[in-house]
Amino acid sequence: MLDQAPPATRAVATVERDRIQVMRGLACLLLVLFHVIGGNAHDGLRVSDDGWIRKGLDLLLYIRMPIFGFLSGYVYALRPTERGRLLPFLRGKARRLLLPLATTSTLFFLTWNALDGALVQRLPEIWRIYVFSYEIFWFLQAMALIFVGIAALEGLELLRRPAGVVAAAVTAYLLATQFEIVSFLSIGGALYLAPYFLLGLAACRFKPMEARGVPWVVAAILICAFALHAWKVLTLPHLQSVGRVHLLSPLVGGGASLLLLRYIPTDWPGSGWLARVGDSSFAIFLFHIFFATASRLALTKLGVTDLATLVGVGMALAVAGPMALEALLKRHAVTRRVFLGLN
Repeated sequence: MLDQAPPATRAVATVERDRIQVMRGLACLLLVLFHVIGGNAHDGLRVSDDGWIRKGLDLLLYIRMPIFGFLSGYVYALRPTERGRLLPFLRGKARRLLLPLATTSTLFFLTWNALDGALVQRLPEIWRIYVFSYEIFWFLQAMALIFVGIAALEGLELLRRPAGVVAAAVTAYLLATQFEIVSFLSIGGALYLAPYFLLGLAACRFKPMEARGVPWVVAAILICAFALHAWKVLTLPHLQSVGRVHLLSPLVGGGASLLLLRYIPTDWPGSGWLARVGDSSFAIFLFHIFFATASRLALTKLGVTDLATLVGVGMALAVAGPMALEALLKRHAVTRRVFLGLN
């Protein structure tokens, strides 16, 4: 279909696709950095909870996962579900999300508990990883729920107008403030991500950033919201953490996503590499934690203690490793489907 479009249309579509991939690459790097360093002082590289590194990671809290949610909504809007095609759509999403969720989370559970020497004791609890939020894999479970909800709203034609999308996003946010901690089927995670997904859908479907003056308004809101967020992070009492559901979170995450999609460069040095990372974003998401953990264990065993080395090597392996693994998995039909959810 793209080849049948006018040259100008094809050029716009190409730039749009490139920006999406560069954004995905950037989001992958932010996510990998977070998991290489660790979410708290007892995880990853055991970085102090009140040091400048932790503050830096907290400053990015409202940007990391919101970008993934936003891009998921934007890409969905490019090829939305159609009336009468609900079941094939949901089957496709189940294959793409739930099958890799089951295989990779099982592999992680077995590997991690084996390394911890507690596999036999914890094996009877393995069923919980398929029912409740588990490690990084909650995102896939949450996205599956979001697609079910979006399909229902599309069937009722509630997302055809901006007002409908705004109402759905506000409702999801308000529910998230009350049920964000619900881990059953990652319901809390789905409510947390839903506003960003809907914003991405709206950005694609209604093109608000093309209206005169809107980018300047979004930029002003983002600057003010991020300044308030930064003040909050830098003045938090000792050992208190920043919650991911906050009034500032959609303003920072949504504003950053909108501006990045419109203005992120695709011709700067490094943009091409980020786009290649973005092409493998799904595999990197699934497998980066394995390579990050292996890197940390190996370097620690070798006596490496320099934080910059641990982070640099961990980042490199956690990005390059999944990309190489993806190339291997794609060679065989069974591994393509089981681990990556591809046909």
